[in-house]
Amino acid sequence: MRGIALSGIYRRSSSKLGSPGAAFSTIAARQQQQQQQVNYGADPKPQPNPAAKPLDIDAQRRDQQQQQQPQVDGQAKTIGDALEEAAAKSGDKPLELKDTRVIQSAEARATGAAAGVLGGPAQYATRLYENAENATLGEALQDVKAHLPADKVATPRDATRIEQAEQRNDPMGRVDPAGVAAAVKEAADYNVEKGFVAPGTPAGAGRV
Repeated sequence: MRGIALSGIYRRSSSKLGSPGAAFSTIAARQQQQQQQVNYGADPKPQPNPAAKPLDIDAQRRDQQQQQQPQVDGQAKTIGDALEEAAAKSGDKPLELKDTRVIQSAEARATGAAAGVLGGPAQYATRLYENAENATLGEALQDVKAHLPADKVATPRDATRIEQAEQRNDPMGRVDPAGVAAAVKEAADYNVEKGFVAPGTPAGAGRV
């Protein structure tokens, strides 16, 4: 029954939102304005992903067993890379409400859209959590980079903000060592170690 309800949600969502191309064109048009809502400081800014495509739960579940592509040596790691790394490490972990909030924070840092991306990973993860029985973090993050309308190199500031989001949404204020926030921190640490980004300073309190 949940599968049927979920399909209905996506059909209704498609009819309201129009074609995927139109939706992502609207996102691109608003990107610069929304980006101003995210405080990046001197960090690199999000870069558009013209190949981004809308998410579909049924298609994602069919592709769940696909192997993750290895990280190419010599390149800076992005927030999108970190999300896919989290999927590879904790793919079987049951999807929790706090995971959807952390994905939302990571999406905001990656794209600059503090208000959220229409049809993006955070919205998809939330619908999956609310409507799909036994959903996993791996399903929520499957092939996530392809569905980000923009992405950016992970920095210590990004890692701090996303870690704060996880702590706010965990009853004990904990950070999962194999979760999204930890994966972004690993990516940021790698980028600092390789000289892709500066060590930076603590981001301080904030939502995004």
